[in-house]
Amino acid sequence: PIRSISISSDGTLVVVGSHKGKVFVYSLTEIRSGLQLINEFQAHDSYLLKCILSPDMSILATTSADKSIKLWNTNDWSIDRTLLQHQKWVWDAAFSADSVYLVSASSDLSGKLWDLRTGEVIRNYVGHTLAATCIALNDCS
Repeated sequence: PIRSISISSDGTLVVVGSHKGKVFVYSLTEIRSGLQLINEFQAHDSYLLKCILSPDMSILATTSADKSIKLWNTNDWSIDRTLLQHQKWVWDAAFSADSVYLVSASSDLSGKLWDLRTGEVIRNYVGHTLAATCIALNDCS
């Protein structure tokens, strides 16, 4: 089954993540021809929970029950970096408007703000008493 869908900001790509960790990338260049599969790959060995394209369309972020966030280069769909600071499932993620930062939500009761230039956590949001399963970012830049 499909777990997550992301559409590029220009409407030309549709990325679908399955619960078994597989990602399918479709081109949507002509409405009449429909979706054309252009790539598929195994992003995680565990449940994939979220896939999201960055606003500048250069990065695909995938989150998983394996406690990781993986960042994929959309030029060739290769893995660019794996973010490993969460202690439990990573349920959700959102990019900043400039595609430089990512926020994530996890079952470890935290949210994190990542600087994608370095892969470092620059802010840790703690104090939740239950799992953080969704997140949003409104930076309007």
